[in-house]
Amino acid sequence: MIEDYILIRKIKSGDTEAWEKLVNKYYHQIFAYCVRRCMGNRVIAADLTQEAFLKVVENINRYKYSGKFFNYLFTITVNLCNNYYNKKRLTEYEFNEMDIKNSLDNMDTYLIEQESSNQIQSALNSALSRLKHHDFCKE
Repeated sequence: MIEDYILIRKIKSGDTEAWEKLVNKYYHQIFAYCVRRCMGNRVIAADLTQEAFLKVVENINRYKYSGKFFNYLFTITVNLCNNYYNKKRLTEYEFNEMDIKNSLDNMDTYLIEQESSNQIQSALNSALSRLKHHDFCKE
């Protein structure tokens, strides 16, 4: 905890080596959490891990030295994962909703075509029936 405090003070003053040390210290723990959360998808997990550290560095000047730094980092990571999966679920829902609408539109088109086809078939049958009846009447 004191080591993190010193590293963060150095980072706030622009020390890039301190940033590298802090990332190296926690990277594997954050990445492991993201891999579990992403059901083994290491590519998405790596992106989320990188995004978590990016958020930390972007907001490091607002970081208050209360509690453990890891808890701060972990909270950011959890929120990123939650947001990612909530957005993904919403996108899938919207996509499925669009598929259903398209399917219904296609079904309407199909039913209209079927009805037209049935009407044509009925008219043909009626005409054939009259024609046959007409041919028998001539003989």
